[in-house]
Amino acid sequence: MAMTTSVSSASSVWAIARREVRAYFTSPVGYVVLALFLFLAGVFFATIVRDTRTAAMIGPFSNIIVLLLFLSPIITMRLFAEEKKLGTLELLMTKPVNDWAVVVGKFLAALFYVLLMLVPTAIYVGVLFRYGNPDLGPILTGYLGVVLVAVSFVSLGMFASVLTENQIIAVVLSFVFLLVFWVIDSLIGATATFAGATAFGYLSLSTHFDDFLRGVIDVKDVVYFVSFVAFWLFATTKVLGSRKWK
Repeated sequence: MAMTTSVSSASSVWAIARREVRAYFTSPVGYVVLALFLFLAGVFFATIVRDTRTAAMIGPFSNIIVLLLFLSPIITMRLFAEEKKLGTLELLMTKPVNDWAVVVGKFLAALFYVLLMLVPTAIYVGVLFRYGNPDLGPILTGYLGVVLVAVSFVSLGMFASVLTENQIIAVVLSFVFLLVFWVIDSLIGATATFAGATAFGYLSLSTHFDDFLRGVIDVKDVVYFVSFVAFWLFATTKVLGSRKWK
């Protein structure tokens, strides 16, 4: 029985994920976001290489994160908000599928879309090797860091989306949440004088991303990102489940 339930849940997750991936590519928004990201990332990369004359990806990686900070709220806004407004979420929930499967399925779809956005940026690495001799280590760890940050952005964006049925509100909430978690170390460092300031600074996404740019993979950073994603997926599931008590 337990094995049958697990197989059923896995099938539900993949069915929802496929459905959401199709939705990304049947909407003009999906193509506009993808094109905008690649265009701006390419412009920033060309500008940095031209101005610095260095064969490194630190600058491009930082710019990619900034672009994701602005674009990931758009990527995640419709995952729950749109379905709530259209009433299709309740229709989905009438099927034999649990809340966790819905959240994970949508998460995997958004993650697939974001990773697809990142794939063409590998061209930048090829350009650097064609005209220079970059250090491969920081490039590989940098990509790992970018992926972990992107996953974190998606998980928090989903939480923002599940809070409302208005996609604009979902975008604003998501951006504010992401911005706070990205700059909290700077805010705390500039204004806080209490003993727990360091602990609050630990919550910053940027603090844990910096090590990856330097070519360092620290277990505590990986644990932080995994915990961050797990927490917000759990929170999203709880909010989604709360509809049963209304």
